[in-house]
Amino acid sequence: MNVDDYQAKITSLLYDEIRAAIPPLLAELEGQSIFAFGLVSFDGPCVQGVAACSREGLAARTEELNKSAMSSSKAEVYCAEWNYLGNAVSESLDLSYELSDKFYDGAVEGLDESVSWDVAQERFNRVFLDAGVYVLARLRDSGKFPVPPFEADLFLGLHNPDPGRDALHTMIASSKVLNSAEWHAKLVTALPDPTSIDHA
Repeated sequence: MNVDDYQAKITSLLYDEIRAAIPPLLAELEGQSIFAFGLVSFDGPCVQGVAACSREGLAARTEELNKSAMSSSKAEVYCAEWNYLGNAVSESLDLSYELSDKFYDGAVEGLDESVSWDVAQERFNRVFLDAGVYVLARLRDSGKFPVPPFEADLFLGLHNPDPGRDALHTMIASSKVLNSAEWHAKLVTALPDPTSIDHA
């Protein structure tokens, strides 16, 4: 498969997996007001799970956050501080790892020696950014985040609990497309400047 084929397949699998991840999330956070939902990567750009946060979950950690000098407004946009993490992906992740392995071997059409490394790296990262944004937007626009328990102005995006430079760019880019101006401004204010980070 070429890079476009991989992206299409990963997107399709990811949509089905994330849609199926919503009922367990609602069961665990029953009766709570959910203001944030995101796709999470821990190592590289591949989506490895889902995270969410409720007003009640954040309020329960107020004392802990104060001790760590983490403001509640900053915690709202940092998935490491959220109260739900689910391992919702399998087939899409397997295919993502296959793409990653072949990418670094130079064995994917469109990501091989026919283009520069910088161009190939950017296109590789965009596979997961574009897939994640599409999945979240489609779920939102098709009513899969019912109000309530989800808030009407739901904070969505691709997240990393310890983001490097590339992950910060992904978080900002996904937020710009998916979120209201208020949420996007809150995220950008909370995050470090990607240019100040010396590791990808």
